[in-house]
Amino acid sequence: MKTAGELLPISVLADDLTGAMDTGLQFAQRGIETVVQLHSDLAHVAPVVAVSSETRELAPSAATQRLRPLISLLRGRRIFRKIDSTLRGNVGFELRVLLEELAVRAIVVSPAFPQGGRIVEDGLLRVEDRPLDQSAFRADPRWPMTQSDICSYLMQQSGTETGLVPLALVRQGPQQLAGALESKRCRVIVVDAVTDADLRNTAQAIELLGPAWLPCGSAGLAQAWAQLLPARSATKVTFPGAAQRGALAVVGTRHPAAREQVRRACATGMARVPLNSDAVFEPAREAARMAEAALRHLNSGGDAALDATESPLVAGGAGLVADTLAEAVRLLMQSRAVAGLFLTGGEIAVRVCQALKVRTLRLLQAIEPGIPAAQLCAPRLEDRFPVVTKAGGFGSPDVLIKSLNWLHRPEVLENASTDRSA
Repeated sequence: MKTAGELLPISVLADDLTGAMDTGLQFAQRGIETVVQLHSDLAHVAPVVAVSSETRELAPSAATQRLRPLISLLRGRRIFRKIDSTLRGNVGFELRVLLEELAVRAIVVSPAFPQGGRIVEDGLLRVEDRPLDQSAFRADPRWPMTQSDICSYLMQQSGTETGLVPLALVRQGPQQLAGALESKRCRVIVVDAVTDADLRNTAQAIELLGPAWLPCGSAGLAQAWAQLLPARSATKVTFPGAAQRGALAVVGTRHPAAREQVRRACATGMARVPLNSDAVFEPAREAARMAEAALRHLNSGGDAALDATESPLVAGGAGLVADTLAEAVRLLMQSRAVAGLFLTGGEIAVRVCQALKVRTLRLLQAIEPGIPAAQLCAPRLEDRFPVVTKAGGFGSPDVLIKSLNWLHRPEVLENASTDRSA
């Protein structure tokens, strides 16, 4: 097993902010200082730095153009390439850029995240026991996923020959898996994984092969790679005053899982402030209306949600929706009535952080697997301000309730490497 000195420093390179956070979380849970940076100078020195290219929603040509200079800033650090666990985005196009810009022998790809219901078997991606093209992601408004064969999908986007290592070889152990990878002549190799143990074999095989082999996956492979590092003790962090104020949820996704999470939280007392789809083309006015409605609940110590789960415009005008919700958050933060933020869906997390001029987020712990709690760092925010971010389809039905509870009493326990995300 490698030592921390041999693997660190590490950069997580994601295509959206929630991905940067849920993947960086895997290292933070080992007690390793991990920050997510939202500015381009990458001045913050930490053992693990996660960055987002924010290319998920861009056209392929624009995405690759933005990615190239960011890659050059990360040279000298080990890179973990974070991709969506359901392959949304310009995944193949961006893999080709990585091959062109970095001196790597091959990229080893496994989007599996068993704890989140994503597995890869026979090269096919399955979500909650369904093939990807039969899951809820088939109806994704931006990236409708109409095939489950990962190799075919990546080859169509990248134009690069893509190989597969099946599960039987993965389960022969890291040494045999490393040999199987090395025998492939192609430079993009998909690896089956159904369990966390399969991902650990993959991570160990990559390290046996050395830094010329680049790991690429979701939070599942990141967790396995992070487990190669010795755990450290983490400093205790508390957030004074959070219990006396209301927490604010910002929900900008139509995913059925998020809709159910909002419904359950409302049943426990959270107030729902729905987005008025007809008014979203006047974002400043709609943001002011939503902020005023939410503030009535927050001022009394209650929780509130700015909710776009029922908005048809999330499909056709996600940028307008995200801008409207972000402006409402900015207005509410001026009131000092918000204990903490829960952000989920599409561009919501990054738009809110941009509106608040957030520069870095210090990752702390998990609410549930793949759902990070963090500390926001911004010029006009309190020194310690808590936030939870979540990809739209992630989480149990009660994850919003758990997140609101944490935002009211956020305390990071002494040893962050202990998994308390059940």
